Amino acid sequence: MTEPRNPLHILIVMLSGIFAVAGLAFWAEHTSRNAHLEGLDEALRQSALSLGNNISDSIEIADLVLVGLEAEISAYGGVREMGGRLELMITRLAEHAEDLRNLHVIDKEGRLLATTVPNADTGKGFADRAYFQFHAANSTDEPLLGSPILSRLSGERIVTITKRLNDPAGGFAGVLVAHLSIDQFNALLERYLSAFGDASALLVHRDGTLLAATREFSGLVGEKVSLNASSVQPDETTLSKVTETTWPLDDRLRRTASFASGHPPFTIFIGVTTETVAQQWASKSRSRWLIGIAMLVGAVALSLRWHQQAKLHHASVATLRQREQELQLLADASGDLIERLSVDGVREYVSAAAIDVLGCRPADLIGTGVFDHLSGAERNTPIEKFVEFKRDGSEIKRVVTHYIRPDGSEAWLETTLTRLQAKGVLRGFVAITRDVTRRKQRHDELDALANTDTLTDLANRRAFDTALAARLQTARDTGTPLSLLMIDVDRFKLYNDTYGHASGDQCLKAVATAIRSAVRRDDLAARYGGEEFAVILGKADRDTARVVAEKIRRAVVALRHPHERNLPWGYTTVSVGTATADATAIAANTAQKLFESADTALYTAKETGRNRVVCDDEPGHGQDIGKVVNV
Repeated sequence: MTEPRNPLHILIVMLSGIFAVAGLAFWAEHTSRNAHLEGLDEALRQSALSLGNNISDSIEIADLVLVGLEAEISAYGGVREMGGRLELMITRLAEHAEDLRNLHVIDKEGRLLATTVPNADTGKGFADRAYFQFHAANSTDEPLLGSPILSRLSGERIVTITKRLNDPAGGFAGVLVAHLSIDQFNALLERYLSAFGDASALLVHRDGTLLAATREFSGLVGEKVSLNASSVQPDETTLSKVTETTWPLDDRLRRTASFASGHPPFTIFIGVTTETVAQQWASKSRSRWLIGIAMLVGAVALSLRWHQQAKLHHASVATLRQREQELQLLADASGDLIERLSVDGVREYVSAAAIDVLGCRPADLIGTGVFDHLSGAERNTPIEKFVEFKRDGSEIKRVVTHYIRPDGSEAWLETTLTRLQAKGVLRGFVAITRDVTRRKQRHDELDALANTDTLTDLANRRAFDTALAARLQTARDTGTPLSLLMIDVDRFKLYNDTYGHASGDQCLKAVATAIRSAVRRDDLAARYGGEEFAVILGKADRDTARVVAEKIRRAVVALRHPHERNLPWGYTTVSVGTATADATAIAANTAQKLFESADTALYTAKETGRNRVVCDDEPGHGQDIGKVVNV
């Protein structure tokens, strides 16, 4: 008869099996919980990044509007000289920025000159506003992001973007003010956090002032908060790691992600309370723990130990697969294209938005390089930035590319790259691509407005100054001459006195059209100020400049635009002065000397009878007769 086994031995085997299965269950739950937290953390970080980009876009559009308004005011010589055009201009600029609430122009005494608020009290005082006192005391040309205030004209809660306005001598001439709605910012935060359940978000100024918040903290907007933000320099951004942080606003611990911007100066905080995270995890894991306990009870039989181990492993894999499916559903529901890339930039996952953004099916993109869809000419810069991003170890990188879809339509795409790292080892990248064509078009429209004279549709003074410096450098690099024409409408003051300023504007438009028809395709024609125009002629010596100037003069004469006090002709004429810079003589003060020489020639043309062209090398022009001007 076989001797029965020692009960102690059987107990030891049973306990060993139970402890082994318990350890496997704990490991599986720990792994699943870490996967859940990683997915939550990545969603928080990407939401903070997307929110930060949206708010930066709104503020940058407001900045561009203020720059365009400042350029128009400078072109007319000041706000007083614009008269009724000021109201029309701010209304026109505000229409190009959909996030902008209102625009104000305030004079140096703090009085309201113009606004987009209907039926506003023009002349109302704003000298006590902090932004007005800041710009009056500081000569900086940079826009200022203000703290939350209540608008005195519309009654809305707003955040201001302001810019100092200078007079022609550089002195303080007033303040340009753009309004952004705090309620719109609050709604934007709520919309982004709707997928997280019980989550909170804050928009905080660099000085600690709360600019916007989700509903539980919206009553604190305008107060100081003391959340630690990443320190960034202007034109830098930082996407933080997710940490557990106690928010002093309600002393609750949250898993928090932040996005810090140096310009504009703000920080986005997004957080989910640890209680909410624990409750979500408990609700998902409670059933698994009950099943595990039941299995552990049955683990006394060695025959069930391997079955239990396999079942727990299956549950863990199913949980991880569910997390991946949930993340994929979020990605496919997003309007932005989300891709997971290998370390070498090869696509491993592509969301459904690829059809709308790239015009390609996701299945056709798997296994291709992230920049393979770009043409040869467009690929070099993005690839260089990608290689630099891999090498420098930075957290995020933004790349803007010009893209031609398979159907031939053009688009501007902005791709934000973030690293995927595990225990300090780079595992790949996440690329979020969105179509920024409309934003690019708005930017180009505002840039055109900022560089175009609204009356004549020629380049304005600001664009002229920039182009002259650039084309002088090109002339020096290519070894070719450059000429400048200065054009003045003869006896234009008498024209205004006789026919009125409205007719004077029509006269200037006609002259501008004649100038545009007479110059070459690559020449730049600009309204320099008042009735004075300027033309930059690239690759043009004195003879070419004289020919073009005479062509302009004849084109204006051919208009036969009536001007009874411009005797002896009785119609509108122009005087033209030309100056030429030899490529070998271009130096730092070239632009000033070239302008002075052309202006002197123009003065000579007007003094010697008007309706003529005088070149800088003609007798009687000055002391530099017959010389190449040292420009």
